Amino acid sequence: MLCENMKLYRLILIIILTACLLSCKENRTDYFSEDSTYGLILSLSEELYKGDGSWGAGYPYRMALRDSYWRADVYGELAEKSDTYAIRSSEVYSYLVSTQNEGEVGVLSFPADVNNPEFGEIVSRVIAECPECINRGWVISLPGDDIAELYYDHGYALTSLAKGYLRTNNPIYLNSVKSAADWALDKPIIQNINYLSALAKGFAYAFRASGDIRYLNRAIYLHEQGIFQGMSLETGGALDSHNQKLEYHGFIVSGIVALKSALPANHEYHSKVDQFMTLSISHMQQRNLFESGNYGVTWPGINLLTWYELEQLRELTSDELMARNRCIELINSYKESIASENNFRLQKSLYSNFFIGLYEE
Repeated sequence: MLCENMKLYRLILIIILTACLLSCKENRTDYFSEDSTYGLILSLSEELYKGDGSWGAGYPYRMALRDSYWRADVYGELAEKSDTYAIRSSEVYSYLVSTQNEGEVGVLSFPADVNNPEFGEIVSRVIAECPECINRGWVISLPGDDIAELYYDHGYALTSLAKGYLRTNNPIYLNSVKSAADWALDKPIIQNINYLSALAKGFAYAFRASGDIRYLNRAIYLHEQGIFQGMSLETGGALDSHNQKLEYHGFIVSGIVALKSALPANHEYHSKVDQFMTLSISHMQQRNLFESGNYGVTWPGINLLTWYELEQLRELTSDELMARNRCIELINSYKESIASENNFRLQKSLYSNFFIGLYEE
């Protein structure tokens, strides 16, 4: 009887939220055009929404947390403009907390779904080689250095939850932030510096949310011993070819900006961070103006988020504004292509370009 009542309660809740979203439609057009690229992306996203903070309705696999937390980063920023966005962001934060609780060890991971095209191959291998690495439908660990495959989603989901706490002061989010940060404290440094950057960004935001100095120290350590070691003092880009890709460079710059924002005013590490932030931002700015941006690349979205985060720290220069605006122009040019997508390509196109919403008038 209790189970049936819970199902009925959830159904009623979904109906109420759906009605609220529909009733907010007229208000929503006050701050974005339904004919805009973001209007299209938002509309297509709503068609995939499952009503619980996750996306993937109609898909034959469970989507990764990135389909949720990237959207939450936009919804949270726009929450004051509409109850619609406030509802969506809170649903995502609650979903992230629930996945963490299901995994039971603190990690914010990816679902153990062999059919997911992004990580199904990893899940298949884990099922065969490390069945204890899966708990209640979530991958909670990986053997050896393979643990780094969890850094990306964990770091950015941690960041999203910390942002959620900073906006709402919800203690449930703070508890989740602490649990996630504690899980990552002893994880090893690996060669892939954009994975390290995901963790470091999460630690920087966890420090801002909790005030726990261990998290700030770990963010500094990951930069000092890992990320900065893998960056060129001449170009400001990564030394390895993989992380020289512009989308990964955007992740790395985003992590540096997050650390800069978290450092106390008189902290001794400011000068080192300033050095690499200046170099890496200049590198991103120059490439944003001239790099090929044909539809299918993902760098304009993540670079746009990075410009937005930098704007919360300081005013952009004229050259930086030109670079930021090219990211916006490129995403706007993808509108027809996005509209014609389906299946996995539609899924990735939506979450990769969702950051255009941060600059929708």
